[in-house]
Amino acid sequence: MATDIEIFVGTSQDFLLSFKVKKSDDQKFVLERVIAHRCHNGSIICMDTNGRYLATGGGDDRIVIIDLKLNRDIQEIIRHEGSINSLAFTHKCSDLLSGSDDGRLIATTVGSWKLSNVWKKPHTGKAVLKVCLHESDKFALTLGKDGTLRGWDMIKGTQIKTFNTKYLSDARIVLDNIELCPNGNTFAISGQKTVSLFSFTRTEPYDDLTLNSKVTSLCWLDDENLLVGMEDGSIEWANINASTHVNLPNIHTRRIKGMHFLKGFLGTICSTGCVSLWEATIATKQLTLVCSVSDDSVRPTCIRLIDSTVNRYKENIVSIPKVEKEVTNSVSTAISTPATRKTVSLRENTTKSTRKRKAENATQKLAVFRGENIDDDFEVSKKKGITKKGQQTQQSPASSEKPPAKIKSRLSLSTPNNKNKSGVKKSEPLGHS
Repeated sequence: MATDIEIFVGTSQDFLLSFKVKKSDDQKFVLERVIAHRCHNGSIICMDTNGRYLATGGGDDRIVIIDLKLNRDIQEIIRHEGSINSLAFTHKCSDLLSGSDDGRLIATTVGSWKLSNVWKKPHTGKAVLKVCLHESDKFALTLGKDGTLRGWDMIKGTQIKTFNTKYLSDARIVLDNIELCPNGNTFAISGQKTVSLFSFTRTEPYDDLTLNSKVTSLCWLDDENLLVGMEDGSIEWANINASTHVNLPNIHTRRIKGMHFLKGFLGTICSTGCVSLWEATIATKQLTLVCSVSDDSVRPTCIRLIDSTVNRYKENIVSIPKVEKEVTNSVSTAISTPATRKTVSLRENTTKSTRKRKAENATQKLAVFRGENIDDDFEVSKKKGITKKGQQTQQSPASSEKPPAKIKSRLSLSTPNNKNKSGVKKSEPLGHS
């Protein structure tokens, strides 16, 4: 049902928006904004989800991980030195791949968020524009600003094949976007007004589409049907097996910035700030509008649909290891609310009972050296030492003397007056606030 769909939209104004589909009093579907969360210090360029986690990449060189079970940020990854252009979770939810303007491709382990692997120059140091993973997670495709499409063996971490994108289309232009179909056997690659459909089992493309407007986004509905969003606001519906394509005009008034398909519903965003949900009928190649919301002050950049009925409290795909306060030089653990985010320091504050016990022990030791009475259980005698209600202990003659200044100085440092409030040395919090 449409009410099971939750829509996440990244914007160029630093905010992540969340919408839920609800029924109004007149039984019509409406999009209701649930969250407007500022999770970056720049534009949100890309995002991806595996059902439990939502990862967002921004122009501030950071990747923010949001736990959809807890509805808050749980991690902030700072490993890249350039804008994050593409994010992709593996289908088994074991790793997160990220491509950036710094020319590096990085794999991060899901759950512990530790560094798994780094490809320093997968595209000769040029920016990595897009990352796509095969259904088996054994193979990946990356598209780079150097004009090449490269295939990677994800088990060995080695490059398999390199294609010059200029020669993948009849137009001889550099292509800049790629999408793998759900089964991973076919991929679509686009640039300017051209879309080429390829299969890993065939040397020639299924089809080479030349359109009337610039291609801005790609989205697979299944293994055969591909939607192409264009700058004029229309969508081209292509069937790779039948080699036919149908134009659906007036989907939006301006260019379509992004599309995402889930369980029969298509989410689209427009540069005018419009967010729409459509019901896709594959048999008749039609899109029926379910609901829409528009805000001229918002500039959407990316979109993801999530099934809100999925039980996120169960790790039904992979068990996520529990990590307790682990922070590296490039990763900082963060907890946030929609208004603020604060980093968690590794050093735990001493409890009140521990501080009280330490203060009492220090006072007791100081009183013993001064020859003062501590309580009813103890009697201090300068001549015979310490006795406990009828019991005497042998004490050396040196014990009756005044304690050395060195010992007194050491004890004075242990008094509560010279400690800070927490009982430990203060340290600056790690990570970014």
